Amino acid sequence: IMTDSGGFQAFSLGIGSVLGRSKFEYDDPEQISAMEGYLNKHGRKCRVKITDAGVVFKSVYDGTVHEFTPERSLDIQTALGSDMMFVLDECTYPSADYGYTQESMKRTHEWAVRSLRHSLRIHRGTHRPAIFGIVQGGLYRDLREESARFISTLEIDGRSFDGIGIGGAFGKGQMYDVLDWIVPILPEDKPRHLLGIGTVVDIFESVKRGIDLFDCVGPQRIARAGYFYVSPETGGNPENKFRLRITNAQFSDDPRPLDPSCSCPVCRRYTRAYIHHLFKFEPLTGMRLTTIHNLTFFIRLMETIRKSIIDGRFERLYDKWIKGR
Repeated sequence: IMTDSGGFQAFSLGIGSVLGRSKFEYDDPEQISAMEGYLNKHGRKCRVKITDAGVVFKSVYDGTVHEFTPERSLDIQTALGSDMMFVLDECTYPSADYGYTQESMKRTHEWAVRSLRHSLRIHRGTHRPAIFGIVQGGLYRDLREESARFISTLEIDGRSFDGIGIGGAFGKGQMYDVLDWIVPILPEDKPRHLLGIGTVVDIFESVKRGIDLFDCVGPQRIARAGYFYVSPETGGNPENKFRLRITNAQFSDDPRPLDPSCSCPVCRRYTRAYIHHLFKFEPLTGMRLTTIHNLTFFIRLMETIRKSIIDGRFERLYDKWIKGR
């Protein structure tokens, strides 16, 4: 079981909520400032207050106030029985200025220290979960490099992080720059996890740069909208993001499985026409079947990537999927 710390949820309830932005949407600082002023004027307020102690937030369900600290985050993840957990961090939006990003990074580092100390108190015995620190620093190279060095070398009473997480809300195309800056700094003997990333192209580009692990809600989320993933053999490519939409009329009488090259339970049993029908008349079942296919697609994709690395042919696989040759 892998669990996250709640840091990105603080971002979602905080600046992301006020601005109506997702992790992948951003504008320049002047536009964000103007939008903040407009929304605050019309009564949309941030639900989160971030302090050096932790995160105070108001529940979207009943309005009650809760406090989330680095220690509390680890306690919750431990209670869930997590085998791989992340420390609490502050995720800044891409257009945050240098001063705030630096302040936020230092706060994330202090929380990392507190998390390691708390882990020494609560994680004893034979089953000790793996704990990942998180590199922050926004889109500023010197801050990212500083954070990578700090998280990689932090050690308290003989305990250091078991792996390195890379966090942040990235603008388009900027994530690869960040990886190019910091991956050479990260230790070779610890796994590197890119938080919240899970498109086909991003996975290939990140593996190429030295990333080992990923997590993302994307395969399930877009399945609920009717999108299903397909391999290059079935017409998947970077232009269509390796996915098609089953609700399109062209699939209403298509007798093929979602992906003829896939052997998941859904592709073995159901046609595109049938799942197209389900989205009209039994949408929850359609969503469920599409989700099963999408999750299987990514499990198989990662298996294929791992094998290609072992066999020394990752570049060939990369060319097939990303360059179409």
